Amino acid sequence: MNTVSLQFHRLSIFTALLFFVLAAVWMFIPEKALAGWGVGFNDAVGLVSRRAAAMHAGIGVMFWLVR
Repeated sequence: MNTVSLQFHRLSIFTALLFFVLAAVWMFIPEKALAGWGVGFNDAVGLVSRRAAAMHAGIGVMFWLVR
């Protein structure tokens, strides 16, 4: 393994884990993430946050598989 592929391997693992953490935050505690931006939580915002969580989880899976 050369150094470029080793660096990409580590970077893709780190990025996948980061996206999994973001997905967990958006799925289970979106109120805390939204409070930082001053956005109130309601049903519509909850729907969008769950969809964002699915998107972040999907991107995390892609980075995990590409490593």
